Amino acid sequence: MKSSRRTVSVADAERERGVLDELKDVQRSDRDPQICPPPRPSMAAAFAAIAMPSYDRRFSADWAKENERRAAGQRAEQQRHAGFLARLTKEQEERENREAR
Repeated sequence: MKSSRRTVSVADAERERGVLDELKDVQRSDRDPQICPPPRPSMAAAFAAIAMPSYDRRFSADWAKENERRAAGQRAEQQRHAGFLARLTKEQEERENREAR
């Protein structure tokens, strides 16, 4: 009766061991960082990296005053811009009138 065991040469055994060692190293090595999938920061680290907004009066009891202050600033900016556009239009009309003469 023949044995079902296969005879393995020393070279084949070394090669198989080498391949298995390489696979273990590729799968997960404690001495090398994990390559795939890339490491992800923990949720706590991601949250800590987010810059917290500075104090904003819109989220306080004085929110109405803050809205009024911002609206006044917007009106001033609109008036400044309207004045700029009016001056630009006037200069353009004067230039066109000079060229037409």
